[in-house]
Amino acid sequence: MKGSSGKPRQNFQVRNFEQKRNFKKKQPEEKVSGLGVRVHGDDISKALRIFKKKILKAGVLNEANERQFYTKKSEKNRLAKSAGRQRWLRKLRETPGPHNYKRNYRKKTGR
Repeated sequence: MKGSSGKPRQNFQVRNFEQKRNFKKKQPEEKVSGLGVRVHGDDISKALRIFKKKILKAGVLNEANERQFYTKKSEKNRLAKSAGRQRWLRKLRETPGPHNYKRNYRKKTGR
């Protein structure tokens, strides 16, 4: 909402002229693209650990390794299918039920 002077209004109501004269807007912090860590004091080792965690969480190293060589679409599909099969088999192993029984849990006796 704009005032009568055409300038945007301040966020708070000015009580006296002294406040208005000394009012300074907060400077927005510079937003840097990418990952970064601030170093407090001379503690570089701690900053390096935090930076490594951020890189791991963001998956930068995995993406760099994947992009190192070109993989064909068919190979990506094959890898995705095998990964899905492994997930499914792991889920089957973890859930209880008749599919987890050993095949010969009842030995058949010969007649």
